[in-house]
Amino acid sequence: MPMKRKEHSEKERELLKKVRTEYEMFRYRMLLCPAQEVYNSCRVICFYECLYEYFRYCEKINRDFINVSYKKEWVLAKLWEIYLENEYLKADTWDEIEEILNAYVKDFMDRQKPQEGEE
Repeated sequence: MPMKRKEHSEKERELLKKVRTEYEMFRYRMLLCPAQEVYNSCRVICFYECLYEYFRYCEKINRDFINVSYKKEWVLAKLWEIYLENEYLKADTWDEIEEILNAYVKDFMDRQKPQEGEE
């Protein structure tokens, strides 16, 4: 029996739809790979599975994350990139996933700041 979730804002619905589509494409591509490649990709598969579960069931997704990511493409891929770039990040619990989402928001905000000498 599926869990009942709260009603989502338009931005959140848009983000969740993109995440679901990206996850399904990732899963489809992985299932087409040879067994050795799937085996070698176990960590990225686990990452995508954990994040997809988080987005499916978490009722309080970080509002800042929703606001900066709902129009972006390849959100899960960007979260994977941030995860790889920051050795301290983990993705095994929802609290750890929220740290990754916060790092995504920070990365976005840092890129929005004018660089020295650009003003």
